[in-house]
Amino acid sequence: MEKHNKELWYRKCARNFTEALPIGNGRLGGMVYGGAKHEKISLNEDTLWSGFPRDKSSDTVYEGFVEAKAALARGDRTEAEHILWEKCLCEFTESYEPAGELTIDFYGLEEIEDYRRNLDISESVAHVCFKSGGHTYKREVICSHPDNVMALKFGSDNPGMKAVIKINSPHPHRFEIHDGALVMRSLMPSYAAPNYYECENPIVYDDFDHNRALSYAVVLRVEVLDGKITAENDEVKVESGEFVIYLDIASDFEGFDKKPEDSKKDPLKTALEATQSAFKKGY
Repeated sequence: MEKHNKELWYRKCARNFTEALPIGNGRLGGMVYGGAKHEKISLNEDTLWSGFPRDKSSDTVYEGFVEAKAALARGDRTEAEHILWEKCLCEFTESYEPAGELTIDFYGLEEIEDYRRNLDISESVAHVCFKSGGHTYKREVICSHPDNVMALKFGSDNPGMKAVIKINSPHPHRFEIHDGALVMRSLMPSYAAPNYYECENPIVYDDFDHNRALSYAVVLRVEVLDGKITAENDEVKVESGEFVIYLDIASDFEGFDKKPEDSKKDPLKTALEATQSAFKKGY
């Protein structure tokens, strides 16, 4: 039987999150925007939620129910609603949080021609292809389940292709370099109110030394073929006609009822090992 590829394809890069193309392996995921000169991938990982295990139940529910019922009997709906809100509702559930963004800025590109991006649904691969200055540029993004990493391959017939690779996060974070790999350590909010709830401190963080919420690490390794690479501070600089990025995100989540501050998991070690294994295996 003839194989029919299923794909979503576009002639322009994504302008916002909902126009980006999704890739993932069930745990690790990203939204690929496909910018020719500025590529952006929104990153997520399935354990990254705000908060920490604690009892959120209310011991005033029955009392509030009786009072609200009496208020309704008096015809005072406003008071009944206020009582239910104050005495019968538990705390909000926690919020799923973004891990951050991976950005790749390309330098020296001229006018972009013959642009096309697509998501091959049959193969679970996102592609971007275009021409600039007489050169052809291609890239593809996958999220491997067996290898537990995201991999991005960039190629061109221009051996002098220049790029600066960075990762960032909306949460408190800090950067390190481990054996040539770019590392970002970050942490989740200990409290995050819903966006429709107005309060004085809608998002609260602890600190790196004492954090009740989840901590996580993003590790990025770059393989360069016949080119130059420099990793320092918060970025990786590449000059090559072909390079591959291997990325993983890991947290210290051990279970819904396990306190992260008591976790024995080392997110940095987990992500370093996954990216190193993928790096050795090769794209």
